[in-house]
Amino acid sequence: MTPLQRLARRFWSPAFGAILFIMVAVVVASCSSADNGGEARAENGSSLSSTDNPDTTVRSTTTTTATASSEAATSTTSSPSTTATERPACSLADGVNTRTHSDQERTVWFHPAISAEPAPVLVLFHGFAGIADEFAANTGLTVEAPAAGVSLVVPVGLGTPPTWEIGNGPFDDNGFIANLIDELAGDPCVDAERIWLAGYSAGAGFVGIQACAIGDQLAGVVMNAAAAPALCTEPTGFDMIFAHGTKDRVVDYGGLAIGGDTLSGTPALAAGWAERLDCNGPTYQVSRPAADPEADDAIALEDVAELPDFRNEADRTTIRERWTDCRGQSGTVDMLSYVGGGHRWPGRDRVGGEGLIPTTPDLTCVILAAMNEASDALADC
Repeated sequence: MTPLQRLARRFWSPAFGAILFIMVAVVVASCSSADNGGEARAENGSSLSSTDNPDTTVRSTTTTTATASSEAATSTTSSPSTTATERPACSLADGVNTRTHSDQERTVWFHPAISAEPAPVLVLFHGFAGIADEFAANTGLTVEAPAAGVSLVVPVGLGTPPTWEIGNGPFDDNGFIANLIDELAGDPCVDAERIWLAGYSAGAGFVGIQACAIGDQLAGVVMNAAAAPALCTEPTGFDMIFAHGTKDRVVDYGGLAIGGDTLSGTPALAAGWAERLDCNGPTYQVSRPAADPEADDAIALEDVAELPDFRNEADRTTIRERWTDCRGQSGTVDMLSYVGGGHRWPGRDRVGGEGLIPTTPDLTCVILAAMNEASDALADC
């Protein structure tokens, strides 16, 4: 029996309401429950199954079935108006696009930046049983990314319910995403030096796999609510942001032991990346709630000399560990621990359905600030 199967047997029950989807071969992430879209609950009638991840060598079978013209891709959503500026023609059409890969039709949502210049791109991955466009909307990124000058790309997982493959499977998700990144890197409306990946739960684990497979094409990676073994023997020097609630009951903040496999918690994962990237640090900052929750300065960021024990901190405190100058460059690794937080997207109440919703810093804001090269994204959010 595989570790994934053991995990499913361990965590699935009618009361639990979601199956924990763990990426074991290289990286792991989980399923999640959902309210109001974003992640589908088992009680809604989904067939809870998962697929395995293929090898990544099949990259020549992708054919394009959507072009930049509106006739080539049918849009079922709208992005902020771009009429105020003239931007280069994009290979992806505004809205929903299709691509064919390994004899499967794949769907990709695209929300272009409001910019006349080639723009940075964020590729966002939903979690287990996630509804991609709803998940993206619930993070706020479908509106806030274009307004911040960032194009948003949202691929859709396959399967019933939809997810991302682990091991050997029929869909070749790795090859599909590798081709998509190649397409974006050659797109005249994309700043190829500023391509980021972000994921939630199972999507975060899949992002970890891509960080190893195509890291030389990435400027940054964001993993929210994931657990994994240490990644990549020789990672490249892109920025990394890890985020996790300390009371996540779906994917444990401290890691998991599944059969004979030990899956590191997010803090250990972040520290492992920083060590392999030869970063300096860490330094520590804490945001603690003010006594008056209505005060304008309800969260204040302060430097501390030692890493606080989150078990002694009040809920809604955020602890950041930061490593800098990775690989002798300006790259950073950030670990955001949201004290008391559940299996959530910090700052947004419509993603995930388990546990306390961390409020500050808003992860969507942190991502966009980092992509726009803010000196300190946490301080800005």
